Amino acid sequence: MFTKLLLDSDFDAILNLINDAAAAVACENKLFSNGWKETCLTFAELKEDDVQFYGLKEDGFLVAVIGIKTVNEVTLIRHMYVSANYQRKGYGEQLLKYLIASIESSTVLVCVWTAAFWTVNFYTKHGFKEVLSDEKNWLICIYWKNMSIPQIELSTVLKLQKQVLKTVVLKVDTTNPDAEKIQVAAKIIQSGGLVAFPTETVYGLGVDALNNNAVLALFKTKNRPLDNPPILHISDVSQVYKLAKEVPKTAEVLMKHFWPGPLTLILKRSEAIPKETTAGLSTVAVRMPNNTVALSLIKQSNTPIAAPSANLSGKPSPTTAQHVYDDLNGKIDVILDGGQTSIGVESTVLDLSVNPPVLLRPGGTPLEAIQTVLPDVVLHPFVSSEHEVTVKYARSPGMMHKHYAPNAEVFLVDGSIPSMIAKINFLSEQYHRCEGKKVGILATDETKKEYPAYIVKSMGSRSNLDIIASNLFKVLREFDNTSVDVILAESVPLYGMGLAVMNRLRKASGYHIIKT
Repeated sequence: MFTKLLLDSDFDAILNLINDAAAAVACENKLFSNGWKETCLTFAELKEDDVQFYGLKEDGFLVAVIGIKTVNEVTLIRHMYVSANYQRKGYGEQLLKYLIASIESSTVLVCVWTAAFWTVNFYTKHGFKEVLSDEKNWLICIYWKNMSIPQIELSTVLKLQKQVLKTVVLKVDTTNPDAEKIQVAAKIIQSGGLVAFPTETVYGLGVDALNNNAVLALFKTKNRPLDNPPILHISDVSQVYKLAKEVPKTAEVLMKHFWPGPLTLILKRSEAIPKETTAGLSTVAVRMPNNTVALSLIKQSNTPIAAPSANLSGKPSPTTAQHVYDDLNGKIDVILDGGQTSIGVESTVLDLSVNPPVLLRPGGTPLEAIQTVLPDVVLHPFVSSEHEVTVKYARSPGMMHKHYAPNAEVFLVDGSIPSMIAKINFLSEQYHRCEGKKVGILATDETKKEYPAYIVKSMGSRSNLDIIASNLFKVLREFDNTSVDVILAESVPLYGMGLAVMNRLRKASGYHIIKT
C-alpha cells in the first residue's frame, strides 16, 4: 500500500531511490554514458516544487516512489521511480496501477519523465492516449484521457508542466519538422517567451524581435551586455525590406548568392524595430538561416526572431541541444533539438551601411566566397588582429567583450607545425611540473600523437578546415568536463574557414598568443 511521505524525514530515502532507479534505467536503455545526472536533486529543489510524495515500503525500505502535483484538475507527475531490484519483482506495475487509481478524477495526466522499458503500452491499456514522447531523460512524455486532441493544446500542457519541470526539450526532424512541435515553439515566441533552435551555424536563442520586453529578457537570460546587438533571423527575403530603411543593390546581389545561408548583412534599420533590439544603433543585422527547423519556426511565429547564440554570454557557442541545456536549463522555455549543427561557427557579418563594405566577423561564409561577388570588401582590423581592438560601437556580435571561452585559461600558440609542437610540449611541462596545473592541448589529427603525456583533443584534420570549424566549440566544451586548468591551442591557416577559427581562438584566449 502506498503511503504519504514527509519530505523532511524521508528526503534521503527519496533521493537515494531516485538516483538508484534512474541510473538503472539509463543503463538498461543505454540512454547515457554518464547516467541521469539531472536527477541529482537538493532538498530545496524538491520542496520548492511543492510536490506530494507517496511511497511503497518493504521491510522498512522505500522501494517505489511517486511525486504528484495537481493544477486545475491536471495531474503533473514529477517523479516516478522503482528500485532496480524491486522493479524485477513487478513493483513497477503496482506503481502505475496506483497512479491510475489515484487520478481517476483528472482529465489529463502529464508525465514529466521519460518512459522506461516497463511503462511501454501501460498507459494506453488504461485509457490514456500519448501526446508526445522522446528518448532522452530531459524530455517529457505526455498522456491524457477523457478528451479528444482538439480539446487540448500542447502549449497549454507545456505551460502547466513547466511548473514542475525546467526547460522542455523537443526533438525535431531536421528534414521534416513535426508541425505540432514547431507550433508550440512559435506560440511561445509570440507570447514573449524564449526558444532555442538549431541553425546551420550554431544554436540560437530566439525571441520576437519586435517585442522590446522579450528582447530585454533575452539579454538578461544570457547575461549579455546591452551594447551587444543580436542578429535578426527571417524566413523570406521580402522581410528584409520591412526591417531596413534601405536595401542597396549590393545587398540584393549578396542575398541572391548566399541566402539562405551563414551570411549576416548590416543595414540601416527601419523605425519599426525597437531600439532595444539593435542595442540603440542606427543599423540592424539580418540573415536568413539555411535550416529547415529554423525557417519553419520563424515562419510559424510570423515575426522576425532576434537570436544570438543559445549559451551564457562568454562561453563557447552551442552546437548541440545538450550544450544549450547545460547552459540554460531552467532559464528558457523550450529547446528544439535538431541534432548537431553542420558549420559549427557563427555566420559571417558584412557591414553594408558603409562604403566600401566591411567584413566585421568571419564565419560560415568564407571571405574568398564573398570576394567573388564583392571584390572591394575590406576587413575590419578586429577580424585578423592579434591583440584587443577598441570598438566604440559593436555593429556586429562578437566584436566586444570576451567570447567563446571555456572554463580553463586558453593560450594560442602560433607558428610552423614543428615549432608549435616543440613550444606546446615545453609549456605543458612547465605548467604541469612547476605549477602543478592540469594541461589540455587543442591539437589536430596530424599532431595529436606528439603530446602523449597530457589531455589531448583534436579539432580535426588540417586538410579540412570546414571540419575543424564544425568541431571547435564542441571540443572546447569537452575540455570543461576534464577540469583542465590550462588549454594550449594550436593555430590553423588563415584561409577559408581557418580565418573564422583563428578569430574565435584569439577571442577565447583573451589574445594570449604565443609566437614561435
